[in-house]
Amino acid sequence: TRAATLSQLQARVSELPPEAARFLEQFASTIEGLTSPAATAAQLVLAPLLSLISIYLVAGAVHLVLMLFKGAKRGFDATLTVVAYASGLYLVMAVPQCGGLIAMVWYLAVLIIGLGEAHRCGPGKAALAVFSPVILLCLCCCGVAGVAGAGAWSAFQQAAQAVKSTPVP
Repeated sequence: TRAATLSQLQARVSELPPEAARFLEQFASTIEGLTSPAATAAQLVLAPLLSLISIYLVAGAVHLVLMLFKGAKRGFDATLTVVAYASGLYLVMAVPQCGGLIAMVWYLAVLIIGLGEAHRCGPGKAALAVFSPVILLCLCCCGVAGVAGAGAWSAFQQAAQAVKSTPVP
């Protein structure tokens, strides 16, 4: 796949304007670096460690939210077990095209059902625990974007005022 993709990109370079060709060449060299045998070996070595870290982080966030909403009837071990078992569903991502979407939806469903059963808190609190961190992250991003947009608008207005107040020669 790597060789076919790189040959397709190299074949298209001659058909493009110079600036687009330069961009495509940089893109091809990035793909070549990210798919090199050394990068693939590094991914194979780091993937289990990164998966373990992400399972613990997700379990920690979900258990914290469960505790906030008084839904954690059992300990962190129960939450960690549910998250770990649900994470195994990401193997479905190997299915081309729609595997990622299927894995994500199935993961969320199993996580909500599993947490509800493991903690005996019901699917409502479990769903709240699963979706609250994501909703909070989205709200924070929207807040940052709003503040940045307001700052940009203010700078734009100040620049427009400066242009209006500058005398025309």
